[in-house]
Amino acid sequence: MNANGIKQSNLLKECFSNLNIDLIFSSDLQRAMQTSEAINNSPTRKIEKSKKLREMNQGDFEGLTFSFLRENHGDDLKSWRKS
Repeated sequence: MNANGIKQSNLLKECFSNLNIDLIFSSDLQRAMQTSEAINNSPTRKIEKSKKLREMNQGDFEGLTFSFLRENHGDDLKSWRKS
């Protein structure tokens, strides 16, 4: 994790410090696990990691909102959601 990632993780840790969190869910990718471990302020709190939480490449839809896609690419969006 780079210096900016460490800084952001510390800010998240502060934001979560007053919350009663029982479990943290994380992607199994290294950068996600590093962030999860950095924000976990309890040695007894489990971090549940899963491949299902990995980022997905959205191809041409990357960065677009669902409302934009519905308005401009409705049929393509329906096909993509079925796949």
